[in-house]
Amino acid sequence: MEKPKPKPLELHMIHEFRVEGLVAAVFTPFHENGQLNLDLIDKYVDHLHKSQITNIFVCGCTGEGMSLSVDERKLVAKKWISSGREKLDKIIIQVGAHNLEDSKDLAAHAQEIGADAIASLPSLFFKPNTIDDLIDYCKEIANQASDTPFYYYHLPALTGVTFDMEDFFRGARKRIPTLRGVKFSDANFDMVCGVMEMDSMKYGEFEVFCGNDLLYLGAMALGIEWAVGSTYNFMPRVVHRMVEAFNRGDIHQAKLEQRRIQDVIRVRNKYEQLQAGQHATRPTHGKTVAETKEFMPLIGLDMGPPRLPLKPLSNDLREQFRKDLENIGFFTWIQERVSSVSSPVRSPSLDQSSGAPVKKRMLSRGTSLLTSDSDEPSTPPPHDHHGTHELPHSTYTPPHHSSSAESKRTSFEHHGHSNSITLLTE
Repeated sequence: MEKPKPKPLELHMIHEFRVEGLVAAVFTPFHENGQLNLDLIDKYVDHLHKSQITNIFVCGCTGEGMSLSVDERKLVAKKWISSGREKLDKIIIQVGAHNLEDSKDLAAHAQEIGADAIASLPSLFFKPNTIDDLIDYCKEIANQASDTPFYYYHLPALTGVTFDMEDFFRGARKRIPTLRGVKFSDANFDMVCGVMEMDSMKYGEFEVFCGNDLLYLGAMALGIEWAVGSTYNFMPRVVHRMVEAFNRGDIHQAKLEQRRIQDVIRVRNKYEQLQAGQHATRPTHGKTVAETKEFMPLIGLDMGPPRLPLKPLSNDLREQFRKDLENIGFFTWIQERVSSVSSPVRSPSLDQSSGAPVKKRMLSRGTSLLTSDSDEPSTPPPHDHHGTHELPHSTYTPPHHSSSAESKRTSFEHHGHSNSITLLTE
């Protein structure tokens, strides 16, 4: 039986709204002809559910929201909510569009279909000249979903809107009643420090999500609890292990896991440059969506090609891409269980002097999210010269979920490239 649509939140409830857990910036699946492949979202939800990814960010940069029509975005949002309502915690719909009226339309639709929250980019062509212009723009969008929490999406590398978020919150806190926080997809940690030192942040009035996968460990050290990221789609165990290690005070292990994420992203960036023929430049945030989508067939979920002007890797580059990932250990890292990477440490969720529980900061604090029947680390996947490889079998049983998982083989075609991967499905 489908879980009922959440009731509209009263204003005081919006101020208490919080996201607990990692937020996957989800891809939008397409058929080979570039049309939406909404049927794949059911399987996608199951994958996230098993991976203990409890929240999603729909139609953002990773989801190619700006490449979709308004009608398509409504279909995608509605499908994610209908498929994910039973298995996911928070579904955040990104409603920023190329003009204000489309953004308002998408915001009203998101509330109508029961989105847990909305987020919005700034205007993308005519930029706001002042912080007040930006706040007024966001207010118009938020007002169309007056019963739904609103998050600003700060992505200056692509939007060109670089206002200080501390100024934004100081000006917007009374003018946008539903404002709950920001997805901060920038590397400017000086700005983050200023935001996190605001009294409104210290008392939990707003939330900041780290939107840069490369910097999540540093963000946690500054007090940012959760993050929105694309790597959580295909390497969630690595991120879970990093969060758990940080919560235990095992900074050495946390740094190791963050470096693994960085190594994977370096490989991705290499192929963005090879694909574009720009060997001497570094890709900016958001220009690697097509290459990031290439990870999904490697875990058994082919999301199809990106939409033009983005293009998938050529078959030759795709094979080199897979080999580079195998060489750095990617296929082993995504299978390792949490409890095998560091020794048990007493949970920091207990007061060190009295043993009394204290306010929970991280959902995974002091718990093991991933388990395996074996104490031995996984071995790299065997590979033949026909493009077929298998991930090591693992009995991944997230807590509070059924453990009666059955291994099934799923075969798929990825842009003309045949692969076979063993998946766990209920």
